[in-house]
Amino acid sequence: KVIFVASVPEKDANMVATALVVAGLGPAKRNDTFYLVGDRQSNSKDTLRWKIASSNCIVAMAGDRYEDFSDQLTPALARNSGQIGAPVQKLAGAGWFILPELRAPLAGGQP
Repeated sequence: KVIFVASVPEKDANMVATALVVAGLGPAKRNDTFYLVGDRQSNSKDTLRWKIASSNCIVAMAGDRYEDFSDQLTPALARNSGQIGAPVQKLAGAGWFILPELRAPLAGGQP
């Protein structure tokens, strides 16, 4: 199954879940295939990823920035991928996939 993690406010959760389904990426069911940072008593994406991995086999991850893969890959390091190092860069395209940021204009709550 595909699991989504988003760093959005609780009030935007349904909008994001709907956007994932409309884009053909869903289903996006809260606390099953769709999580917000803060779900499952987590305060970081790393904590949440570990909790998800405790009951799922993670074979690939996608994000629009390196810190989507680990909280330790800060925005400053991500801006200069040369500082991240060869071991991390090797994961790009081989289990870690960098995608464009998914933003869609919303009209009436629909993406």
